[in-house]
Formats: sequence, structure tokens, C-alpha cells
Amino acid sequence: MSDQGLHLLLVEDNEGDALLIREMFSDLHGTDCKLAHARTIGEAERTLVGDAPDAVLLDLSLPDGRGLGTLERIRRAAGIIPVIVLTGLGDDSTALRAVQEGAQDYLVKGEFDGRVLLRSVRYAIERNRAERIEQERRGLESALSAMDHLLGVLGHELRTPLTALRLMSEYMLSDQAIAVAQWDRFLGSINGEVLRMTDMVNNLLEAARLDSGVSQWRWGTVEAAKVCGEALSLLRPLLNDAPVELRSIVEPENLVFSGDPDAIRRLLVNLVSNGIKHTRKGSIEVALRSRGAQIVVTVTDTG
Repeated sequence: MSDQGLHLLLVEDNEGDALLIREMFSDLHGTDCKLAHARTIGEAERTLVGDAPDAVLLDLSLPDGRGLGTLERIRRAAGIIPVIVLTGLGDDSTALRAVQEGAQDYLVKGEFDGRVLLRSVRYAIERNRAERIEQERRGLESALSAMDHLLGVLGHELRTPLTALRLMSEYMLSDQAIAVAQWDRFLGSINGEVLRMTDMVNNLLEAARLDSGVSQWRWGTVEAAKVCGEALSLLRPLLNDAPVELRSIVEPENLVFSGDPDAIRRLLVNLVSNGIKHTRKGSIEVALRSRGAQIVVTVTDTG
């Protein structure tokens, strides 16, 4: 952005001060500044809805607001647009607090000319841009760090079932393999490990969809008993003959509600599979109960 393309919003109720600032820009040769003028906070808010200036020049004393409350409302309406505060003489303390509250700069009326005003606007815009770039950089670093951690956790979690699958499949293919009649136990274990890895990957993909904001819900009718039964059928092989009773409760028995059946099923699979990981004996109970306008889901285990 160059001085030839400056677009500013002046929020000032004093017509004399507004005219003076307009003349300051007019007197600067080589500077083409489009200066919009709002006299109240409400007028400025309406202007900012349909317009995006490079910066806002803000008088803190307006008919519909005074002090830092004025800055707060304008910053909320301006979003990422930098704000430069204009204050009266002897109001330095308020101006400094305004900078601490997010204003990019402040100028004392009567103590600046056009060149000082232009320099303040330039610096405010560039500082604002630099701050946003730095925020984006930190956000990217944070996202990359979280992804590295996630990949590390996923790699660790998948290594164990993959090792078990390799050992069982290698043994079944070897010359020393046990009788075919006993393969059912190995196949059941293989199936359980595959289900566990599939659950990990599905959870990862679901988290990625939610973080990206592109996850779409397939809204429909959820038959609680059916969805619960399907989820537990998928999970029973993970018990691996452990002395654990897996049971469900649906109240009322014909409970039906609106929702995404697939998402509810994934929720139950995730909750119950966590219980299976930490329960060596005893029981795991999943319950769906109607409580007025809410459906309460609970999972209780002895692990």
C-alpha cells in the first residue's frame, strides 16, 4: 500500500477538527487520501460493515461514547484494521491506556501536522501488518508442533497392533503353524487389532474434519438401541476372551431422537473402546437415557 492509495476512516464529532485533518492531507503533495468521516460510534460501526479502510482515526470523546469504551466498540467493529487514537491536551494517561488496550498509536490534538499524521498512519498500518504476520507464524508453528505430537502418538499407538498382526500372520504362514482348527482364535485377534487401528484412524480423520470446519453432519433419526448394539458388536472382538461383561442400557427401550447416527455410533465406539483398554475383568456398561430434552450417554467400567 502506498500514500497514493490511502483509505482512512475519521471518527470525529468536532467539525472543525475534522476539517483541519482533511486539510492536512490535502496539503501533502503526492498523497492521495480518501477520508471517510463518521461523527458517532454508531455511524462508524455502520460504515465499517460495508467498508474496510486501511486505518481508523478515532476521537475518544463522541456523543454516544467516551474514553476507552469508545475504543473497545470501534476495535470490535474494525476487526484487524489498525486504530489511531486522537486525544485532547493533558489526556496522555488515557492515550497510553488506549495503546495498551490495542490502539496502534495516539496523537494529541494541536500537536501534530500533516507529516506527523501521515507518518503515524504509515507506521500503524505497517506495525499492524507485522503483528498479524507474526501471529500467523506463531499459529503455524503451534499447528506444526501439534501435528508432530499427534503423529508421534499415532505412530506409538499403531506400532503395537501392527507388530501383533505381523507376528500372527507370519506364524500362520510358517511351516510350524498350528492346526487350522485353531486359526479362529488368531483370526479373531487379527480382526480385533484391525478394528482398533481403524478406530484410531477414524478418530484422527474426525478431529481433522472438525478442526478444518468442513465436517458435515448427516442429520436423521437415531434408534438408540440399534446404534448402541452396532457399536458393541464392533467392539466385542477387542475383549479377546477377557472376563469382561459388555452390556448396554437404553431407557426407554424404544428411545428415538434426532441426530447423526454415524456420529453417535463413533462416539459410543470411542468411549467404550477406551474402557476396554483399561478393563481386565469385571464389566463395561454403556447407557443412553432420555432426560427431558436431553439424551445422556454414560459409560461405566471396572477398569
